[in-house]
Amino acid sequence: MTAGKRHHFVPEMLQKRFADAEGMLHFARKSGNGVKLGRAVPGNLFVEQYLYSVIHDDDTKDSSLESALNKLETATETIVEKIVSSARKDQIPHLSDEQRSTFNLFFHIQWKRVPDLYASDAAKASIDQTFKETLDAARAKFPDKEDEIAQLMEDKEKARLFKNAQVGVVGSISERVLDVLGNRGLAVMKVGQRGKSFILGSRPVVKMGNQSLYHPDGELWLPIAPDIAVGVHNFEVREQLLYLRDPHIRRINSAIVSQSSMFAGPHAPLIASLARPR
Repeated sequence: MTAGKRHHFVPEMLQKRFADAEGMLHFARKSGNGVKLGRAVPGNLFVEQYLYSVIHDDDTKDSSLESALNKLETATETIVEKIVSSARKDQIPHLSDEQRSTFNLFFHIQWKRVPDLYASDAAKASIDQTFKETLDAARAKFPDKEDEIAQLMEDKEKARLFKNAQVGVVGSISERVLDVLGNRGLAVMKVGQRGKSFILGSRPVVKMGNQSLYHPDGELWLPIAPDIAVGVHNFEVREQLLYLRDPHIRRINSAIVSQSSMFAGPHAPLIASLARPR
């Protein structure tokens, strides 16, 4: 199955919601030389070539996962609009069971589909250890295949296998996570203070506090508009609308900045302030 080579890890339908009045995103990109500030059209940020393509040993690419993600994003876009428009009217969205299931799947995938998640030293070390254990097991089981196994350690082949493993992780669905998301309430958080707003990060789902998703006090938030974020709430209330003011808005934005290599929003001064905190 073929798909375009530009694969967005933060969907364009979310990026567009964070654009300014001229349809542009103000962004900050971290690098070894500091932080670069800029302005770009939605769609030109949070994107990599063939990010969700499986690379076969003959270098052909299978972008079936990217096609599936596109379908999920299309199905989720109307749900996001319903959540945002309802919150702006100070109402809960009253999602149907089907809509909630679709959004939970989108939330689950968005949580783990981003390159920043796999770029940490801990993630790389874990992948290296798993790869080494796999090769050791292969050597023990097939001692006569040492030459073929050794080829897997070559940089190009190792990189291909690592990439395919990451694509596999993104495409795998944890029924346990979906069950927890389905059992916990949907919290819609609305900015309740003039002049304040959320940002969008290259790792946009942010965990607040020390508790896991499975703990009643565990928090996960995803900004879906400058004035609206969505997350998991307690187990008793199906949907709840919350109003947020500073310093909690800044706390969420700072958490997104700390875990993201790039972040963006409609307000250049806010992006510059977060890029160069006092």
